[in-house]
Amino acid sequence: MSIIEAFLEVFAVGGLLCGIAWYFTRRRIQQSWRWRAPFCFLVAATITPTGFYFWGSWSILPAAFVAPITFAFDKDMPTGLLLGMLPIFVVASIVFGIWTFILRRHDHVA
Repeated sequence: MSIIEAFLEVFAVGGLLCGIAWYFTRRRIQQSWRWRAPFCFLVAATITPTGFYFWGSWSILPAAFVAPITFAFDKDMPTGLLLGMLPIFVVASIVFGIWTFILRRHDHVA
């Protein structure tokens, strides 16, 4: 699987999940940070790339491919956390912060 195919697969599945989640919870997402935070995490898991040392060379992969190794083996947990979960949490935090700032600026959130 090439890098482009990997990203297209993650974008397709993640985009579909984000669209379904947005359709059913759009009002709650706009009004409550408790709904907005998990949605931002889902969006971040869809769009976040990460660098990963794989078979002797560095390659760029979707972080959603690297994150599951956090739970697979004990010896790979630091790798999964550092290269998979950390980038997803950073991007989710940035998206959440910007979205909340914009909503507060336009007085949509109390």
